[in-house]
Amino acid sequence: MTMDVRLLRYFHAVARLKSFSKAADALSISQPALSQGVKNLEKELHCSLFIRGKTLQVTDEGEKLFSHCEELFRVLENIVDDISNTKSPRKGTIRVGVLESVLLYWMPAILGDYFTKYPNVSAAFEKSETVAIESGVLDDKLHLGIISRPSFSRKLEDIELASFSHKLVVSSEFSEDLPGLAKHLPLFLLGNWQERALTSGTDLFARVPALRTLNPTNCAVLVRQIVANKLGMAVLPAYLAGPDLRVIEDYPLLKMGLYLIRRKNRRQNPLVNQFADFVCEWQARSALISSLD
Repeated sequence: MTMDVRLLRYFHAVARLKSFSKAADALSISQPALSQGVKNLEKELHCSLFIRGKTLQVTDEGEKLFSHCEELFRVLENIVDDISNTKSPRKGTIRVGVLESVLLYWMPAILGDYFTKYPNVSAAFEKSETVAIESGVLDDKLHLGIISRPSFSRKLEDIELASFSHKLVVSSEFSEDLPGLAKHLPLFLLGNWQERALTSGTDLFARVPALRTLNPTNCAVLVRQIVANKLGMAVLPAYLAGPDLRVIEDYPLLKMGLYLIRRKNRRQNPLVNQFADFVCEWQARSALISSLD
């Protein structure tokens, strides 16, 4: 049996978007042609891939096929990247798993320089938490990841990119000192681990015993927005500071590292190697410049 990859892409688009019309628009083909293509695929596989009704549902067979398509398309993408980058790694797509706050506040300057130098390279970023990023790299769904600690897996190698102290910040529109702020603003923390670290590593709670702490989420970007909107204070890693925030205190012993992770036994991809080297070299230059200032 020879399976038409084009029909698999038709099916994948419909299953991903849960709509024949949206998939047809995304693929720039007519809806009748798309529907016929999916029917031909169902006939070839001797099964129904969708339950068609008021809402479109993917069958169990369809779910299995969708998973296979995800893997197949990654392999096809890798083939194209490998062949096109054999002599000159300048084209292709890099799949990177990264913490949302790191992508939005630490990486823009790096990516701006990288894409200026290599305009034909594209990157697909998966914003996720550290454990999910590790899993994605191990499963070859991601070429590499940037996480907040050394990897726990022996199958992964990690390179430390940077280390940031934590800072107590408030909106730059507030000019009061800490005791005054504590009377009407809560302290938002990124988890119980921060409260334990502040208790054992600082005298913050001894100096301001009435400070009210909240642990609503581990999403640093959300907490930063809460602070910028004058709804509280927060302890955040230094890369999240900016002109809209005022640093009240610095905790140099409370560190957050950034680590680039890759599989140890990985298939060599010149484009991915180039990107990883660029990120490491860019951060090393930046750290050197900062040390000289």
